[in-house]
Amino acid sequence: MISTKSGDSGSGSGFSAASSLDRALLSENTMGEPSLQREVIGLFGAQLRQVAEQLVSIDDPRDWRFLTHTLRGAAAAVGAVEICDIAKRWEKQPVAALSNKREQAQLELQQAAERFFDAAQSFLGSLKH
Repeated sequence: MISTKSGDSGSGSGFSAASSLDRALLSENTMGEPSLQREVIGLFGAQLRQVAEQLVSIDDPRDWRFLTHTLRGAAAAVGAVEICDIAKRWEKQPVAALSNKREQAQLELQQAAERFFDAAQSFLGSLKH
């Protein structure tokens, strides 16, 4: 289960919470509007939870490519750099390659999501309302 709450996000991935969010891209894509930034991040969180739940049980290669590509595009649009990188890597792998590593993949995505939402919370907290 993907959480949008802050928590321990250390995983040795090389990403920090700060580098998990491209603030400039998020600002550009939301015209620098704080209320829109909050809304977009909230919508991405909901979509991320839904896609993550589906990725755990998917077996069809077409569905796998569609969902990983969808995740990649949504992550890129909000500046979720690390999540975009994960989705890009998964998109290139056949679903069978991850079939015996689903728990590990789910944990990788969960930790990346925690780092992203930590960074997003910090960023949004620094904005004027």
